Amino acid sequence: MEINQRRSLLCQTQIKVTCCIISVNFLLVTILCLTCTATPTASFLVTFSPSNHHLCYNNVLHNKMMKRTEREQTSRKITNFALFCKKRTTPICQLSKTEQSEKNSMSSSSSSPSSSVLKGKISREEAINLANTFQPGNFQPASFATNTHVQTITGFLFRNQHPLFTYWNKNGDTLKSIMSLLRQKHSKENENKHQFWDQRKRFETPDGDFFDVDYKFCEPSSISRGIVIQTHGIESSSSSPTSIDLAKAFLDQDMDVACINFRGCSGEPNRTWRSYHFGFTNDLKQLITETTSRNRNECSPTYSIFLSGFSLGSNVILKLLGELGDSAKDFNIAGAAISCAPYDLQKNEKYHDENPLVRKFYIDSIVKSLRCNALNQVDKFLSRNKGDVIDNGLLSSDDPLIDLDGLRACVTQAEFEDAFTAPIFGFEDHSDYYRQTASCYYLEGIEIPTLILNSADDPFFYPESFSDFVEGSPVKVVKTKYGGHVGYMFHRLEPSLNTDDANRGGGGGGVKQDKEAPVASWMSIELARFIDHVDKNRRE
Repeated sequence: MEINQRRSLLCQTQIKVTCCIISVNFLLVTILCLTCTATPTASFLVTFSPSNHHLCYNNVLHNKMMKRTEREQTSRKITNFALFCKKRTTPICQLSKTEQSEKNSMSSSSSSPSSSVLKGKISREEAINLANTFQPGNFQPASFATNTHVQTITGFLFRNQHPLFTYWNKNGDTLKSIMSLLRQKHSKENENKHQFWDQRKRFETPDGDFFDVDYKFCEPSSISRGIVIQTHGIESSSSSPTSIDLAKAFLDQDMDVACINFRGCSGEPNRTWRSYHFGFTNDLKQLITETTSRNRNECSPTYSIFLSGFSLGSNVILKLLGELGDSAKDFNIAGAAISCAPYDLQKNEKYHDENPLVRKFYIDSIVKSLRCNALNQVDKFLSRNKGDVIDNGLLSSDDPLIDLDGLRACVTQAEFEDAFTAPIFGFEDHSDYYRQTASCYYLEGIEIPTLILNSADDPFFYPESFSDFVEGSPVKVVKTKYGGHVGYMFHRLEPSLNTDDANRGGGGGGVKQDKEAPVASWMSIELARFIDHVDKNRRE
């Protein structure tokens, strides 16, 4: 009895100590929020979720709605887009033969990777070698930013605000500059985040639904080396700071970018019950198929496709690559680089249950957002069916058997999956859903060079998820000590390092150490470095 009491007392003490540590770090973030007029603390506490999510469809539509002047500017941009494409369309293949010859002659004297010749399909051994020869950088956050919650929260709040938030210089003026920026209003970049992308295209799906894809093209003076198809996190979109940050890193490598908005995430509710989930690869595969088909009809068959994403989007990519296996090469998919991969969804669920603080602070906000979106879907389809509901609380016989009472009362993510996701997509329950969609069961089937960048202190995932990784695979796993979930903020810059030292994983961790500020955060640049490594080594 005394032993049990001592254990109970020790457990309570550990919980109190943990709460104090988190409270101190949260207090730091709260102080930053209070000084930032752009992001009020109260609003953050209500709407926070880790991948720049939105609370419900009404909030999504409200947040996505642009002002009249912004709409007019966007309309003019899209109207003039055809002229832009005619002068320099994003894959080089869309240029006229005359323009191609002129551009090729201009770049023939340079040693640019885009002027070299791509090899044919590479073997599994070559793919393994490409992945293993990549030298990862070393993420080194400032001493005050090593805590997982500081990384996660600041990544959500301040990414793309200013390079000083993503990088930390030891110069004495850095802190003063940050505090000055925090007192300012939204930067022009954040105000115009909806205008970052050059074009939006809608894809109609075979089941009568749609998804939107936003495109951003590299500079007209550059020859595109390929296209990177991006995916985003749960309840996120192409307009999230992380999606934009990732696109900037690829654009800096002369890559075009296409960011898919999963169904219902582009500002307009989807038409059917089926939206998206951790393993819903249909829409991504359709986008890849149509992109490959267009490239084969209009340009060189070797025009490369790369995949990149974070959080839920990274799981979708890994699952699709595992499903495709060697046939991924038939789509000209040359490589993939993803971050914050969930890996084992069942272990993550148990981890959340064992960590009430993580569940309360992070997971609950996600569940609220998912539940709100789902109830909006229910209202829409009930209105379509004139409110007919079966006696047991389910929708009409023409709709999926959704447990409305369970949906309204769900608190955990597993309860939400049981009430909504599982019946809509044909899973038995949340456990069956996790088993069939977790990326850990698909890694052995991947045949192209792939980088997985995860943080050991990610508050969302079971810490030892990647310990059972199968060797002899073209998948390279890099596990950093710090970083949180989609964080990787306040990376320390060493002014004394040159670019070559940084690219070998020194203090810069792959960040260009020149006079110009880094174009993106450490995480995004690291993923772009891997894509650049694969592309360069695939060329003769």
